[in-house]
Amino acid sequence: MNRLLLYARSLRHLRPAQIVHRLFRNLPRPAVPVRPAPPMRAVRAAPVEYAPRTPQLHAATEIELLNLRARIDGPAIWRAADKPKLWLYQLHYFDDLVAANSDARRQWHRALIDRWIAENPPGAAIAWDPYPTSLRVVNWIKWHLAGNELGARELASLAQQVRYLVPRLEHHLMGNHLLENYKTLLIAGCFFAGEEAEGWRARGLAGLRAQVAEQVLPDGAHNELAPMYHSIIAEGLLDAVNVHRVLGLDCPDWLSDAGARMVGWGTSIEYPDGEWPQLNDSALHGVARPAQLVAYLQRLGYAPRLAASALRTPFERRAFGNWTLLADLANLGPDHNPGHGHADNLTYELCVGDRRLIVDTGISTYEVNDIRAQERSTAAHNTVVIDGENSSEVWQSFRVGRRAYTTPVVGEGDPAASLAAEHDGYQHREGAPIHRREWQWSDQRLLVLDTIRTRGGHELRTHIHLHPDYNAELAADGSCVVNHARDGRGIVRITSTGWTHMSVIDYEYAPGFGKRMPAQCVELTARCSGTVRFRYKIEGL
Repeated sequence: MNRLLLYARSLRHLRPAQIVHRLFRNLPRPAVPVRPAPPMRAVRAAPVEYAPRTPQLHAATEIELLNLRARIDGPAIWRAADKPKLWLYQLHYFDDLVAANSDARRQWHRALIDRWIAENPPGAAIAWDPYPTSLRVVNWIKWHLAGNELGARELASLAQQVRYLVPRLEHHLMGNHLLENYKTLLIAGCFFAGEEAEGWRARGLAGLRAQVAEQVLPDGAHNELAPMYHSIIAEGLLDAVNVHRVLGLDCPDWLSDAGARMVGWGTSIEYPDGEWPQLNDSALHGVARPAQLVAYLQRLGYAPRLAASALRTPFERRAFGNWTLLADLANLGPDHNPGHGHADNLTYELCVGDRRLIVDTGISTYEVNDIRAQERSTAAHNTVVIDGENSSEVWQSFRVGRRAYTTPVVGEGDPAASLAAEHDGYQHREGAPIHRREWQWSDQRLLVLDTIRTRGGHELRTHIHLHPDYNAELAADGSCVVNHARDGRGIVRITSTGWTHMSVIDYEYAPGFGKRMPAQCVELTARCSGTVRFRYKIEGL
C-alpha cells in the first residue's frame, strides 16, 4: 500500500501527454529504411569557434568519461554491463569530436565513427536511445562543419539516426530531453536540404520554440534549475545559432534571444572561481563555464542579456566584502519533471574570496543506489531536517512523490542585506511545520536565522557542509573554528543560539561523477515543541 501511495503521489503531477506517451512509447514502429541521405545544404561560412570541451580520448581505443578511464577496443563496450548507464550515454555522445585540439585526433574520430556504425545496428539499446542520438547527431554535424568531411556512409547513417529519432521524441519525459530532440531536428534540417530535411527543420523549429518558451524562464534560468544542465542547454542553443550562420540561414530572433538570456543568467550566479554552483544535479568541470558561454555568444555577435534587477530569480547571489552567498529560493523544478531536483529547499553555498567554503555535497552517480538517495536527501544540503525526513519525497534516481514548495518572503528586513523565504515540505508531519529561513549579512559575517512554525514536537538538525580544503574544530566556548586543512590557518568561527548541540561529522563531497572525497560537516541539533527560532553566525577570523 505504501508503494502504491508513493506512485500515486508521483504520477499525479505528470501531464496527460506524458502518461499517454509513456504507455505507447514501446509499441512496435516500422523499421527505418536504409537509403541515401538527403543532399547537404551549401556551407556559406566557417563556424565560429565552439564552446571549449575537455578532451576525452587518450588513445584511439582509450577514453575517460565521468572520471572513469576504459578501453573501447571491442563491440561490447558500447553496452557494457559493468559501466554506469550515464557513462555509456556519454560514450555515445561523441563529445570528443568537438573538444579542444580535436584536429590532432581526427583519424581516431573517423575510425570511431566508422566503428560505431558497424557495431551499433539501428535500434540497438542505449546507442539509439533518443537522448544520446540527439547529442551525437549534433556533434557529428559540428565536426563536419568544422572542416572534417563525413563520407557517404557516415552521412547515410546520420540521416538514418534522424529518421529513427523523429517518431521517438521524448514526450514521456519532456524537459531537457525533449528540448534536445527538437534542437537536433532543427540542426539536422538546416544541415541537409530537400523536402525531407525541410520537414525536420519545420518540426524542429516549432517544437524547439515551444520548449524554449516553456523551459527558459523570464530571467533566463532553465526551469529544471540544475546549473550543469543550464550550461548544456545554453550551449546547444548557441550551436543552433552558429549552424544557421554557417549555412546562410536567417536565425530566428527568439532563438538568439533565449541563448543571450540563458548566458546572462549564468553570469548572475557565477562563482568567484569561475565555475557553476553545484545545486541540484550539477557536477563541476564537465560543461562550459559561464565565461566560456559568454565568449561563445560574443563570437556569434550577441551580448548576454541580464534580467531586470527587480525580477526575483530561483538562486540569489549576494556579495559582501570578499564573501559570496548563493541562496536557494527555488522549488525542485517543474512539477511534471522534477527529476534533477534535490530535497534541498532553502539550502545555500558560501565562498570566501575565490574559494568555496560551504558547499553542496554534489553528485557522483545517477545509478539507483544508496549513494544517489543520500546525495538527493535534505541531510546532504545546508538546510534544516525535521524528524530525520526529506523535505521532498525523492526516490529512485529521478522520481519525486510529495514535494516542498518555497515561497519568498518580501517586505521584511533590509533587502540590501537580507533574504528570506519559507517552504512547506513538512506539512504532512504532526503539527504541519513550516520552515522559514532568513539570511542576513555584512562584511565577513553571515547570520542564518531559522524559524519552525508548528503545533507539534519535532527533532531538528541543520548542516553546514565544508569543502574538503577545510576542517572544523570545536572550541571550549561551544563555538566551532573552521581552519584551512593545509596550513591550519583559521578562516571563520561558527556560533549558535537556540541550537542545543553542535558536533563535527564526516561526509563525502562529490565534485563530479565517479569521484568522492572525505570532508567535514558541522551539525546542529535541537528539539522543538511549538514555534521556535534558531540562529547561527559565521564570522571571519
